[in-house]
Amino acid sequence: MYRKYLSILISACVLTACNRETTASVTSKTIPAEKINQIEAKVKKLYPDADTKLQHQIVAVAVESLESMVFIKGGTFMMGAFKAPCSPISTDRMDWSPDAKCNTTISNFKTGSNFIHKVTLSNYSLANHETTYHGFDAFKKAHHRPVVDADMREKYDLSDDEFKDLAAPTKAWQEAKDYCLWLGELTDYPIDLPTEAQWEYAARNRGKHLYYATNNGYLQPKNGRHLVDGRYVDYTKDEWNIGDDNDMYKVKLYPPNPLGLYD
Repeated sequence: MYRKYLSILISACVLTACNRETTASVTSKTIPAEKINQIEAKVKKLYPDADTKLQHQIVAVAVESLESMVFIKGGTFMMGAFKAPCSPISTDRMDWSPDAKCNTTISNFKTGSNFIHKVTLSNYSLANHETTYHGFDAFKKAHHRPVVDADMREKYDLSDDEFKDLAAPTKAWQEAKDYCLWLGELTDYPIDLPTEAQWEYAARNRGKHLYYATNNGYLQPKNGRHLVDGRYVDYTKDEWNIGDDNDMYKVKLYPPNPLGLYD
């Protein structure tokens, strides 16, 4: 499973409806205008030399980071690589049962994920999508660092808007960690990277035995087929829940999992 870091809010926040009469440069249906004004003031204080466009982008990214948070009710689950059916009709559509005996991947031995253990988590909130270029660009520019893929974007004269809704790659764990902590600094909330347990618990719809973090626990690929009554049938557009190489990096393109988490 291809995994990217998501920012996480380690608290259960109740966000009131926003006041429509606001002088803030960014508006929101869920974040109060007072909070947005606080973020805006913080950005101007931290980055007084940034131009108006960059300051606005930073504020917008900070506000969106709060808008995207999905509350996850804590609980106890068995963490690790639970077994899979040994001879499934399709690896895209597997259902777990207590008698499942086979490993899902050889790497389970190398990573230690075969060590199934009980974990109990308190409530937390998780961003509902992967960090985008729009957000990571703001972070990079605010700290006077080159944006991701700067050389390629300049070579082909690609605008920031063309990357805006694509998931941004990171080169190191610390880089992702710093981005999340930066959002926390801007918003005055304890935003951080999720732990492995928090990520797995949420991806598995609060720790259920699911093999894929999709809307229904199965893979229904774009332009894919599945077996129905002994014959292969194409998935309809409404049934797609995973894309192909052309759109695999676009966030929120396909249905979220039952908790409201995309990708």
